[in-house]
Amino acid sequence: MKISTKDYIWDIIIEKAKALIAENTKLNIIMYTDSEKLFKDNFDFYVGMVKNNFMQHSIDDLDRHKIAAIIICSVLHNDVLGISVKDKAEFQEEKNVFLGNEKLAVNVALSYMYKELKKDIKSKKVPYNTLFPNYILPKPYSCDRGYDLVLCRDLYYAKKFFSLNPLSLANLLFLIEEYSFTSYNIERSDCQTT
Repeated sequence: MKISTKDYIWDIIIEKAKALIAENTKLNIIMYTDSEKLFKDNFDFYVGMVKNNFMQHSIDDLDRHKIAAIIICSVLHNDVLGISVKDKAEFQEEKNVFLGNEKLAVNVALSYMYKELKKDIKSKKVPYNTLFPNYILPKPYSCDRGYDLVLCRDLYYAKKFFSLNPLSLANLLFLIEEYSFTSYNIERSDCQTT
């Protein structure tokens, strides 16, 4: 039996959530019990919104950047992770912002994109013959934070004050992918894209 796209992505979410929880032992990070259902409902909503308003394709026809952007929006629409009330109060006193969901969303999106990119390179659906070992994010000039943290904070504020736009996120993810190819000096090939 073929696993559905949502189940495949949910497996990545579980894997990345466990890793995030394991590396953050100072906080009692929990995964909400209804997060799988909410994620899948949000995923369907965003796929429908993108398809009905901007594309005339099925989910299988949406490219990896749009699906990855939909993953980010779906994880963030109803948070998958949270911290205990006690930890939250202590955490907020220090004027910190919990970016666990944003980190999870970005990690899952990039992991999904990478797995799909590997398939697309094998089948020659992308204009590259070689795959880079991992995504490289640009280093900001104006601060000491890594771009991953800049991206997570941007997602946090977009969710809090504005709205999440899957098409803008897809464009950003495409540029991160192209930046990675350039950073590894991998040149475009002559293969046709579909």
